[in-house]
Amino acid sequence: MADIEQENKNLMFFEVSGYSMFPFYRAGDRFLVKKMPADNLKKGHIIAYYSGLDKLVCHRLIKNVCNENKNLFYTRGDVQFSLEGPIPEQSVIGKVVAVMKNGKIINLNTKKQVMLGRIIVFTFPILALAIKIVNFIKFKFKKNE
Repeated sequence: MADIEQENKNLMFFEVSGYSMFPFYRAGDRFLVKKMPADNLKKGHIIAYYSGLDKLVCHRLIKNVCNENKNLFYTRGDVQFSLEGPIPEQSVIGKVVAVMKNGKIINLNTKKQVMLGRIIVFTFPILALAIKIVNFIKFKFKKNE
């Protein structure tokens, strides 16, 4: 999803390299990630974390589960149907606080952007169901031809 571009103590830039966050974020966009404690991460935030050995991923936080005093995270790319996780707290780097697109910087901490993140999280199950229904209907019509 992202390649490390620059790093300092609390802020890091990552260049988006995949399409899992399409259409909002595309390959070539740059995420600014701020290190922060897991308690500050909320549903709808885009978080950066290590998946596997060295794979860096930036996906939307769908849910946070506290299990035996440990935070476990579940994420999803905006165009993906399945959840990724559990992601242990120690794998999480922080929250994407801004994105650079086409030379413009978009602050993801504004009320508008926070609301957009929440809308994406809460409406996605409805969209996923609608897509499955349409595909089922297409399959049935094709089968009956």
